[in-house]
Amino acid sequence: MISSDQRRRQRDKYVSRGCEKIDSINIPNDNRNTVSLGISDHLTWDDSIGEHLYKLQEKINAYIDFIESGEIYEAFPASKDTELKIIDIYFKYNPAGEAISFLEQVSNVLQSINIELSYQTLKLQKSQPLAVGIFTLSLSSYPASGRHSGAIPV
Repeated sequence: MISSDQRRRQRDKYVSRGCEKIDSINIPNDNRNTVSLGISDHLTWDDSIGEHLYKLQEKINAYIDFIESGEIYEAFPASKDTELKIIDIYFKYNPAGEAISFLEQVSNVLQSINIELSYQTLKLQKSQPLAVGIFTLSLSSYPASGRHSGAIPV
């Protein structure tokens, strides 16, 4: 039997891969047939929207590769028993209009490879940092309709 420390070290080997870092991965208690891979986006939309979208696209592409290559099953063996993969993006700042259009396009592409995309803006208190992997923060869906599915062109 593998100890929790060994399991954590094995997961961290994959979850901390520099540019291709997987911010979080879990199986939601309310849907045991789903694996959620979280992206924590703390960048503002004030500066270069194009650069921000490029970084986000690179991150999503790394997640797609992580799923399609099967690395997800080595890093997180519990995911072998699941059917649905969801990439959840947690924004610190509300996405700009151009970003929403981008996310909708990405969602459509991801659906074609059986991956869903969702995004939410976190409501943080001024002194509260954006915590990766801790989803006890107050979440508000963006836009109000909630979860959105989609994909990024690769």
